[in-house]
Amino acid sequence: ANRMIEVRKQLYEMCDKTNTSRSGMDHLVNYYIKSLGWSEEETCNQYKRALYEHNDTSLLIIKCIYALELFKQKYKISNQRYSFERLYILNILRNQCGVYSTEKTLCFIDEFQNYSSFEINTFKLLFSSCAFNLFGDFAQKVENKGLSKKDDLKILGDVVNFTINDNLRNAKEITDYINHKIGMKMNPIGVRGTVKEGELSEIRFVINGRTAIIGNKS
Repeated sequence: ANRMIEVRKQLYEMCDKTNTSRSGMDHLVNYYIKSLGWSEEETCNQYKRALYEHNDTSLLIIKCIYALELFKQKYKISNQRYSFERLYILNILRNQCGVYSTEKTLCFIDEFQNYSSFEINTFKLLFSSCAFNLFGDFAQKVENKGLSKKDDLKILGDVVNFTINDNLRNAKEITDYINHKIGMKMNPIGVRGTVKEGELSEIRFVINGRTAIIGNKS
């Protein structure tokens, strides 16, 4: 404990010498301990060295994280709701240091409909030479920030759409039931099963079986 008090003291002294916010440094240290699993001593020494060497990139990270913390406090945004902050910081660094790669490569994003336009655009800025491959379904969006229509993808430029109608997840009978009830055209490729309509209170789950619940608000 005494050693860590001394390590923090040395870090704060370096903050004062370089006109760096102590509270901003605290946010940075705690951020890396929680996110990357670094020890407190390792993190403090890392940024004490960065300050000593006048590492502008490290100082920029400190400012970014501190600004984000103030933003979250002001608008009462929880860490769970603002989970994209690392990529935001990378985007700021990109403006400072340039893109990460100029090589032609591929980027795959699953469940793209739950990303915001800002997040997709940030990926595009960071990896400007990438060919993006997005997989998902607008109808299955569960995040309010998510994408709702094809026009939301215009930030990626010319988009080529492919539709996959094969359903391998549900039992054939469940897929047929959904197709009939809500007018979908999924091609059932799955195990055999059964469909029964009834009250939710009557449903019994089987540990080694499959039970699909289809809700109706009415």
